[in-house]
Amino acid sequence: MGVTFDNNNLYLTRDYNSGSKTPMSIYLNNQSVDYNALNNIQSNQVESVEIFFSDGLSGINRNTNTKGVLIVNTKKIPKGEKITKEQLLEMIPKNNVVDFIPGGYNVTREFYSPKYDNAAGSSVGIDRRSTIFWSPNVITDKAGNASFEFFNADGTGLYRAIIEGIDKDGNIGRYVYRYKVQ
Repeated sequence: MGVTFDNNNLYLTRDYNSGSKTPMSIYLNNQSVDYNALNNIQSNQVESVEIFFSDGLSGINRNTNTKGVLIVNTKKIPKGEKITKEQLLEMIPKNNVVDFIPGGYNVTREFYSPKYDNAAGSSVGIDRRSTIFWSPNVITDKAGNASFEFFNADGTGLYRAIIEGIDKDGNIGRYVYRYKVQ
């Protein structure tokens, strides 16, 4: 409670909701780490989690340009108990290794596009969408041509269309087209 996660950073919720997006300091077993290090900890290895809304007299926030401190302590192996080589290797901090787990592909979702019965006007209200049209499934013919239709928003001015895509060989393309609505 009291912590918000956004964009691979942790923030104090009260500050985040008021517009201050200064991330928290994160410490794992008294060692400064980033958020990704927490992904490598199994929940059964955690002894305690402490959250400090201010750094008190330590000056951590001033030194690291952060706000708030999150401390995660893992369980210690009791003295005299023998451990395996694998357990020992798990305990060694990996400061020079970045573990990255790719998210993979997302399932295609359909972008909302208003359905107008009468193209000349709508009784629904003023259309103030900032994203006018988006489609992940525009297929071109052999010459590279494609067509699609969409309704503009009600605002006049200069609009920018960004066309991005990928061909069957994995080559990417991008084109920015600007048009004026009066």
